[in-house]
Amino acid sequence: MRTGRYFVAIALILAVFLSGCVEEGEDKEAAITEGDIKIGVMQSLTGDLGSYGGPMSDAIKLAAKEINDNGGLLGRKLVLLIEDDQTNNVAAVDAANKLVKVDRVPAIVGATGSGQSMSVIDITTGSGVLQISSSNTGTDFTNYDDGDLYFRTAPSDALQGSAMAKLAQERGYKTTSTIVINNPYGVGFEDVFVKAFEADGGKVLEKVRYDPSQTVFDSEVQRVAEGKPEFIMMVSYPETGSLILRTAYEKGVLKSIPWLLSEGLKADNLAGLVGNDAEGNYIAAGLQGLAPDQDAGGKAYEAFKSLYQAEYGKE
Repeated sequence: MRTGRYFVAIALILAVFLSGCVEEGEDKEAAITEGDIKIGVMQSLTGDLGSYGGPMSDAIKLAAKEINDNGGLLGRKLVLLIEDDQTNNVAAVDAANKLVKVDRVPAIVGATGSGQSMSVIDITTGSGVLQISSSNTGTDFTNYDDGDLYFRTAPSDALQGSAMAKLAQERGYKTTSTIVINNPYGVGFEDVFVKAFEADGGKVLEKVRYDPSQTVFDSEVQRVAEGKPEFIMMVSYPETGSLILRTAYEKGVLKSIPWLLSEGLKADNLAGLVGNDAEGNYIAAGLQGLAPDQDAGGKAYEAFKSLYQAEYGKE
């Protein structure tokens, strides 16, 4: 993921603090007006989204460091309480309960995945805790009854699903099969894509949804390939997605049928996860898909980008 996605961390931390300043109730007021300012961070440091959650957490820590090195917020130190949701809904619920009920934070930055955020949104917003994610794209959040306490800075899959259908149309594809992760991200993306693709005259031959905990995908790959679609559309995350792509390669499906991938697979380590062929070439080389433009631009963005590169030696 690019630094543009990380840059949002500064704005998020400032936003959660300011929102905390207007929270009602003695407990919440005490938590934000006395001593250090505690902000919860819930990211996928491990699991299917570990490729994203780690760098996001690094960016948030860097933003907090910059704030503290420059006097803090209203003279108080910003303290981050970081929890790993493991890209797992049960672990996400445990993390949210700890941050909300034990640590009593006024705000949480996260989660990385739409599935994990949806699993905790009632815990956070129902307790009057602000929740902000820089990476949730699931369509279910748009009209969710969150008491105006949930926010995201990533575009909804209502846009991305339609864009994927448009790309397929531009390439002249008329038939497809889909394979998506069975969570709010994958299902929401799939629903929008299918409606848009069919509205343009396309035909969906097979829709396959897989469990996020799966590690073997032989039957799923066989199902999406059976009808000989003109292309396969996949919505996934790096770890499970790489296993699917590796399986498709081993079955000859990756070369015989074009694949279009969602932005959830746009990770720096995807090629390494999928592996190499007999000649040592990356199996994932040449695969294509869509991703939102993440370069925010502007002086503040460039400044934070430079700080991040200096701190971590990468973008």
